[in-house]
Amino acid sequence: MKYTVIRLAIALFLSVLFMNREASASCTLTPAGDIHFTLPATLTVNRDAPIGAILLNIPVAGKPSNSPMTCSPAAYLVDGMDGPQTATSLANVYATNVPGIGIKVIGANANHPMPMPPAVYSWNGLITSVNNVWDSYGYQLVKTGPVTGGTLRFSGAVASSWMSSSETTLVNVGSATINSLYIDGSTDLVSSGCSVSTTNATVEMPTLTAAQVAGAPVGATFNPTSFNLAMMCAINIKVSYQIDGVSSVYSQSNGVLNNSDGSGMATGVGIQILTGTGSNPPPLPLSIKTLATTTTSSNQSVSIPLVAQYYKTATTVSPGQIQVLATFSMYYE
Repeated sequence: MKYTVIRLAIALFLSVLFMNREASASCTLTPAGDIHFTLPATLTVNRDAPIGAILLNIPVAGKPSNSPMTCSPAAYLVDGMDGPQTATSLANVYATNVPGIGIKVIGANANHPMPMPPAVYSWNGLITSVNNVWDSYGYQLVKTGPVTGGTLRFSGAVASSWMSSSETTLVNVGSATINSLYIDGSTDLVSSGCSVSTTNATVEMPTLTAAQVAGAPVGATFNPTSFNLAMMCAINIKVSYQIDGVSSVYSQSNGVLNNSDGSGMATGVGIQILTGTGSNPPPLPLSIKTLATTTTSSNQSVSIPLVAQYYKTATTVSPGQIQVLATFSMYYE
């Protein structure tokens, strides 16, 4: 029993010696200059931008002043995001105070993303003399979800670099900070795009008589009917649209859809979509994105003029109802 107690006392004594040695290791340095960026006053976010789209890209700043440094017994260059961060679904992108907007910080060393928690990155080794170290930063604002607006701001250091004397306790109270990234000011986020006055549009076509169709060749057209799709758009938006057939397509290039099938439906006649105004507007090819306009003012009214007309698709025509279905897709860039 006495022998066991002695062994335990020795183990505790050695452990204390080891802990004291680890605690005494430290790095001393003269901090390099911090990096400061200022947010733009406003930032427009395209409503249709995909998740992961880079909304603002600030390249890595130039090299700041060197930071003379000594460490004992070894030094580890550590960098990463400062403070508690909330991860997003995107790698190395962290949430900001505005839902749908994340930040990714880029370190100067090989343009690597700053991790959370901080980690040893590019250099470590024994220090035998005074060394000069430095780091710099850039950042990206990234779309992580729907953005409805808000004011973006950051409080305190966003990312930092440290010299640590321990690989296992990477950044602690005793770690020496090389420098930090600060993003100053605030930016108002504006979601851009267009608001459409209606999500369902019905075009009422006039009656087509048998006498009109009789003897006409395949490809003959009848009763053009104008309609338009209206919307309100933000400034500097490239507005494009595309029509795709839900009904089967008779001619993609000529914008012709077959009539719907079923009891009481006519055969041999479909609907052709034209684009523009005037006496002879051109056909609108189906399933192809078409530029409508690029807006030049805020809350600009945009109207897309279209024409629907009957189109004879077969030599033999039977009477009945004519109804075609299509989807209208908008693109805001």
